[in-house]
Amino acid sequence: MIRWASNSPTGKYIVYQALGKLYRKDMATGKVRRLTKQNSHDEFYPSFSRDGKSIVYTSWSDDELGSVKVISITGGIGKTVSTEPGVYVEPKFSPGGNRVVFRRLAGGYLLSPEWSMEPGLYIADLTEKTMEKIMGSGFNAHFSASEDRIYFTSYVPASKY
Repeated sequence: MIRWASNSPTGKYIVYQALGKLYRKDMATGKVRRLTKQNSHDEFYPSFSRDGKSIVYTSWSDDELGSVKVISITGGIGKTVSTEPGVYVEPKFSPGGNRVVFRRLAGGYLLSPEWSMEPGLYIADLTEKTMEKIMGSGFNAHFSASEDRIYFTSYVPASKY
């Protein structure tokens, strides 16, 4: 089953997750190939940079927990941009490609509760190699075109009436 399919900004590629790994499909030729070269963790939530040259995604391993990673569209080994293990989802690049916003979840149930004390929305600065919590809740976060704002969705329970 294909999950989290993401089109490149140029329309040349689609990257998606299947069976726990990321794949890149060339839309002109139809050729599909594995994007990463590792088997130590599963890969989720791929998303393109605005120039189409990089992909940000999350990883998960029951032993090492998860991380946020960046990889070139040409493939290889993902570079970790999160500064500590955790449960991460929904990463998105800033328009300039120098920052990534993502959501950190609390573990429990099926996932390890370790490193779960600070769920919320975070920004990783790829140049400074830092990670900062910006909001205690929200999901599907993304940068504005000018990078000075982050938009996200919030849940508000329906009224009883």
